Amino acid sequence: MHKFGLCFVVFGALMLLGCETSSPSQGQKPRDGIWQGDELSFVYRDGQIESVDVHQSSCTGDDGCTRSFQEQILGQWVAWPSIRISEGLYDFDGQFSSMTLVSGAFRWGDPDSECCRAIGAWTAEWVAPLTASPEADAGSSSGPGSRSGSPSWQGASTGDLHPGPSNGPMPLAGSSDLAEHQRTAHEALLSLRAQVGAGEISQDASLAKAAQAHAEFFVMHHSQYKSSGLSPHDEDASFGVGFTGVKANQRMKAAGYDGVPGAEVMAFTGSATGAVQGWLETVYHRLPLIDPSVHAFGYGGQSQSGSACEVMDFSGRSPSGTDPVIVYPWPGQTGVPKSWSGNEGPQPPPPPNGYPSGPVITARVPNVSAWGAHQLLSSDGQEVAHVFLSAETDPNMKMFDSKSIAIYSHEPLEPSA
Repeated sequence: MHKFGLCFVVFGALMLLGCETSSPSQGQKPRDGIWQGDELSFVYRDGQIESVDVHQSSCTGDDGCTRSFQEQILGQWVAWPSIRISEGLYDFDGQFSSMTLVSGAFRWGDPDSECCRAIGAWTAEWVAPLTASPEADAGSSSGPGSRSGSPSWQGASTGDLHPGPSNGPMPLAGSSDLAEHQRTAHEALLSLRAQVGAGEISQDASLAKAAQAHAEFFVMHHSQYKSSGLSPHDEDASFGVGFTGVKANQRMKAAGYDGVPGAEVMAFTGSATGAVQGWLETVYHRLPLIDPSVHAFGYGGQSQSGSACEVMDFSGRSPSGTDPVIVYPWPGQTGVPKSWSGNEGPQPPPPPNGYPSGPVITARVPNVSAWGAHQLLSSDGQEVAHVFLSAETDPNMKMFDSKSIAIYSHEPLEPSA
């Protein structure tokens, strides 16, 4: 098991993080199952990639012409130890950097046309299967579930505050399993909040009703969301049956919630565990999960016909005046990924060379009104170049939680760095 140590120093607060991560050693292959990213999704099994789904993309040429590339299901490809997919308009090269993360470069465009071609980086992450208490694969490090028996946080796709829905292959889970999914989500939050000191959080039936109704509406009208470009956080009455309100706060009220509505987060993994994992790896989606002034939530999930959606609605904040400092990852946490794909919307400011970055570190400090100098130090005391976000530097941080800061290194971290 590999370790890396981090220390980040911000005048106004000092925190030390000791974290562990895992990378594939010789003979350890990536995890079988669904992998999901912004540019493509696929199924990895027995050293091969299959059911490749390239998501719809577009680009603009130097002369202003534009072209769209529709999603395309490709064939089966050998994928270990590296990935090479080349078919038609698409070329993907990649390398597995861990058992749960792959990244590389892509090119798409018509080689016979000068209109436009797109070149860039891509990442995909393993999506954890639906299970209340997953076992860590042999040889891999485990997440916080190894301490408490609750779900591990390792490797997942993220949701989005204003997401574009994923088009990738999805594991299906019927609504008959809803109670079990809600229990899994609640146990995950309780374990997480106990580790970081955020206090307990209760399930609220009205918030769960609102979340479930919206998950069902999104899945039922998935094709209309895709064609219209409507934010998955909104509903349109013209889509048809199941409409409960345009905005999340309206849907919470319509479901009978009599408190102050709070945040909503969404994911498209087909799993309560995968959704919570994914939210935790991000900057903004993480915030309500570990906010000590948020005391109630509701979870909903639906999947059918290849489309999946998970929704978590939260109560508004009720600050106590003595809320603790909350740091994630917590001191001594294991199973922390050494990189992050930036897969979140709105996407946080990227490092100078783009994503992937190092893992996201957040701290919520309720009694600090402004931040001064900041440092991210390696285990040997060397300064690490990083992005720093606060309410003063990032409008989204100001909107979502003005008491929190985020910091992430420009480059993925190395074990024992």
